[in-house]
Amino acid sequence: AAIGLSRARRRAREPLALGALAAAEPALRCPSCLSDAVGRWLPAARRRLWLVVTALSVLLLRIAPASAAGAVGVDALCPHTLFKFLVCGGMGCCISHAAATPLDVVKTRLQSDPERYRHSVTGEKLGTLATGLQIAREEGSGMLIQGLTTTFIGYGVQGSLKYSIWEMFKVLLGFSHYTGAPRVLALVTAAFFAEVIASMFLCPFERVRVRLVADPNFASGPVSAMLRMVRLAGFRKGLYGDGLKATLVKQVSYTIAKLTTFTLCFEAISGIPELPRTVVTLLSSLVAGFVSSVLSQPGDTLQVCASSDSSLWNTRACPVDLSSSNSGKPSMLRMAQLLGWGGLFSGWKARLLQVEIIVVTQLLIYDGLKQAIGL
Repeated sequence: AAIGLSRARRRAREPLALGALAAAEPALRCPSCLSDAVGRWLPAARRRLWLVVTALSVLLLRIAPASAAGAVGVDALCPHTLFKFLVCGGMGCCISHAAATPLDVVKTRLQSDPERYRHSVTGEKLGTLATGLQIAREEGSGMLIQGLTTTFIGYGVQGSLKYSIWEMFKVLLGFSHYTGAPRVLALVTAAFFAEVIASMFLCPFERVRVRLVADPNFASGPVSAMLRMVRLAGFRKGLYGDGLKATLVKQVSYTIAKLTTFTLCFEAISGIPELPRTVVTLLSSLVAGFVSSVLSQPGDTLQVCASSDSSLWNTRACPVDLSSSNSGKPSMLRMAQLLGWGGLFSGWKARLLQVEIIVVTQLLIYDGLKQAIGL
């Protein structure tokens, strides 16, 4: 009976599938029509993505075992415990990102003005160290810590929200009671919602930081830069503008990769007997840093191009006609096409070292503080 029901369902879906193929046939024969169709489909696709993620979250909440609301879950959701997660996450993020500020300056410069940092004789691109030395020689060593205050405050707020919300959603989704794919799905879903919320607070700080690093003459400090951006473009456009989508692409992919990889590696490595927890955290964070740097690099480059007067997108040749409007920058999707894979991964070597320093330092601090305060 079950086999017959399955066959009946497949037969019922066949006309729908054939109808979809028939509707898509004209677009498949015409590339420009296909491009227009994709352009119309993207906004709806974004809405569908949110609906899918929300539906998966509700599904996980509904099928979470009853024991997920047990003693451990109730304790993890109490305000006192959430405040501890908030403090641990904030400390880990602000210290780790502040420590990597010089590398962030080098990476941002390589992305915002790549033609400036080339060898005077050979014309080859300068490496991370050579670029840093040139910045210090031309603008003073203080330029290498440009945006330190904005980074410290912005990532302190973002880290506090991200880790506390992530821990809360893990409990709500019953993460500890799953195995296999549902366990990974719970991790990814928790990281997704945590980062989306945290990035709404981070985006203004990141726009100010990128603007000050790319154009030091824009303002005398972060407060004056933020006020000028609001004055020139209004509150929403000035503090979020074109940078919000790119920030979300970068931060969501980075956080999902980092927290999911770290958790899974930690669980796998911690099974090795007589291995100190600090070593387990260190090894897991190294793997998480590499994975998250690769997956979030395109979003990082798009963020720099969207938040500053970067010429990177305008200096790369594109094999198809992607002409933008008469003024302003192209959309984020077209900017990515203009850049190509080579442009999207511009400055990746500098950022890989930066991300490894950030992730390893951050997770060592976070895990160490959790142990110290009994979490």
